[in-house]
Amino acid sequence: MEKARLMRRLRLKNFKCFEDQTIPIAPLSVFCGKNGTGKSSAIQGLLLHHAAKECLMRGVRQLPLNAVPGLALGTLNDIVSKPTRRVTNRRADKIVIEFGSGRRNDVTVLETLDIPEDANYIYISSGPKGKTKRDPWQFVFLSAERIGPRASQER
Repeated sequence: MEKARLMRRLRLKNFKCFEDQTIPIAPLSVFCGKNGTGKSSAIQGLLLHHAAKECLMRGVRQLPLNAVPGLALGTLNDIVSKPTRRVTNRRADKIVIEFGSGRRNDVTVLETLDIPEDANYIYISSGPKGKTKRDPWQFVFLSAERIGPRASQER
């Protein structure tokens, strides 16, 4: 039986606000910061990677962007890195999501070529190796959302 591994880093390339960023991960990680800095995008990258692995295990290469629980990513235009587009004036041809322990890394490559900007899917060109029934990376996350602004607090 394969033992669960600890994730040590997450790399996101051409995904949402990340042009190419490696984020260190500890056994317990809390993402906090100002609005629009990529906290939710980092978690969405992990969820997208996991969804790609599930698709590949079923033999499916087209990954829906809005049908996976916890993900509502919109269209292809919404998930391709904006910094890359500003520099090159064109859309990146792939998104890379990689995480691992240093010794072993799982990499998912998602293709954006020949897909319309308003598409709600992306193609998986390559994904994590191995077709084990149990994912060696145990990923659990908690999410807390505030619904709407608070005008005032009762005392």
